[in-house]
Amino acid sequence: MIVQMETATAARAASGQIATDNALLARLDAEDREALERAGKRVRLTQGQILFEPDDQITAVFFPLSGAMSLVVVMGDGSAVEALMVGREGATDTLSYAIPHRAAARCVVQLPGEALRVDAARLRELARTRPGVQAVMELHAGRASLDLQQNAACNAVHRLEPRLAKWLLNSHDRAGTEILPLTQEFLGEMLGAQRTTVTAVASALQKSGAIGYKRGRITVLSRPALERASCECYAAAQKRTKAALRPV
Repeated sequence: MIVQMETATAARAASGQIATDNALLARLDAEDREALERAGKRVRLTQGQILFEPDDQITAVFFPLSGAMSLVVVMGDGSAVEALMVGREGATDTLSYAIPHRAAARCVVQLPGEALRVDAARLRELARTRPGVQAVMELHAGRASLDLQQNAACNAVHRLEPRLAKWLLNSHDRAGTEILPLTQEFLGEMLGAQRTTVTAVASALQKSGAIGYKRGRITVLSRPALERASCECYAAAQKRTKAALRPV
């Protein structure tokens, strides 16, 4: 359930204790940003929450301020694999600013956090009347397209262990904590793998000292070990993410 951000959370955000900005919003000038924020509502998202399913009409775009969402492609037999992870460097949709459309994937909240929720029709109106909003959304669409291409190649050619290491690094970057509340069932869905296979691969990373795993929680013990275990795709995506988060 989406709820308005509580006062206590707002106080923590104001004090700098949690990440509270989105790179796309940060790239807007003050007038455009104010217009977009007035058009939206700040909401809190819970882990496992489904924001939309395949074929749903996209009625809102979420700009994460903290936490992370995953766009998951669902096959006819019910199997699934993550196509894209979205954190505060981006938004949950790349087309709604330009045209109305239906979702091609499921969007699920991977790590809880806050987001600015903007009505899709209102976002299109702002993009039409404010070139700065349109330019930022076009930048986002281009970067997301590159990430999707990289992930498609990664899922096709790389083994599960380096893919899992990459995925954990991406989650760790967005979590702001060493402890990731992730079950192996959830990891299996994100990686398109059986739970037993994920268990074996996670055990190998645990033996290497990269992670600890207990009761649905993964603890990142050594980022250098995870980075050594990861495929090249993490470094490639990290360059794009750092560019997106760089102050204007």
